[in-house]
Amino acid sequence: MAYRDSDQLDGILSLVIPTSNRSAQVLDKLKWANTQPIIGQVVIIVDGHDEQTVTLIEDFSAGAKFVLNYLVNEFNMGASASRNLGVQLVTNDFILFSDDDDFLETNFCDALMSEMVQLNADVVGAAWLNLDGLGYPPAHHKYHGSGPSLNNPSIIPASTVICPFLPMNFICKTEVARLFPFSTSYLFNGYREENDFFITLLKNNFSVFCSPKSFSYSLGRPKGGYERNGIKKRLTYETFAVVNTGTFLIKHGAWLYKNGYIRNPFVEFTLFTFNRIKNLALHLKG
Repeated sequence: MAYRDSDQLDGILSLVIPTSNRSAQVLDKLKWANTQPIIGQVVIIVDGHDEQTVTLIEDFSAGAKFVLNYLVNEFNMGASASRNLGVQLVTNDFILFSDDDDFLETNFCDALMSEMVQLNADVVGAAWLNLDGLGYPPAHHKYHGSGPSLNNPSIIPASTVICPFLPMNFICKTEVARLFPFSTSYLFNGYREENDFFITLLKNNFSVFCSPKSFSYSLGRPKGGYERNGIKKRLTYETFAVVNTGTFLIKHGAWLYKNGYIRNPFVEFTLFTFNRIKNLALHLKG
C-alpha cells in the first residue's frame, strides 16, 4: 500500500531547515512544503542576523498550509547546532531534515515515509544528485546495488539498503534525533556531520536505510551559506572538507573498515584528499 493511500497521516512530518543568508532558497523550500500534505510543521533556524529571511518567513506564514516556526540565532552557530535547536521545536513524531540549497523530488516525503512504516525504520534517506548543467530529470543516472558511498552521495541503490552515507536530506524519528544530537565538532562547513550522525545510530543498533524510490538534487550552488566563490573562499571550504573527513575517519574509520563500508581508513583519506586537491586545481584553472 502506498503511504499516500491514507489521509489520516497528513501533517505528521516536521521539516527542519537551518539557513544562512539564502532567503530565495528558503522561499523555494516553503513553496515546495506547501505542496506536501504530509508536512504539518516547518521549523527554520536562521543562523545569524538575516532580516531578509525573517521578513520572508513572516510574509509567507499567512499563506502557509502548515505551522511555521522560526528561531534566529544571535550569532552564527553552524548548521549542526542549528539543527539541534530546531529539533527542540518539533511537535511531530517524524522529522524531515533538509539543507536549504537542495531540492527534493516531488514524491520524496511520501516515498520515504512509506519505507519508514514498512521497515519500522529510525532513518530513511535517498541519494543526492548534482544536476548542475545536466538538466532534469536525470534520465542518464544508473542504479547500483550499494547506495551512496564515502565519496559519492549520488549512487542510487537497486533496492533499499542499510547505508551510513546518506546526504543531509532524510526522514528521522523525532525521539531518535533528540536522543542523538548532531555533533558540533565538524568545523566551519560541517562537512561529514550527517555521516557522523548515521554511523552513531548504527553503532547503537538503530536502523538507517537508503531508498531507491526518490532522491534529492542540486541545480547549482547558490550564494549564501558557506560561500565557495573566489580562490580564498574555495580554498577554505576544501581545506575544512579534508580536515573534517580526517576527524570523521579517526572517529569512525575502524568501524567502517570492520563492517566493509570502506577500505583502509588511511587509503580512503589519502584518496579523498587527492581528489579534493584535483577538483580545487580544476576550479582555479577554470
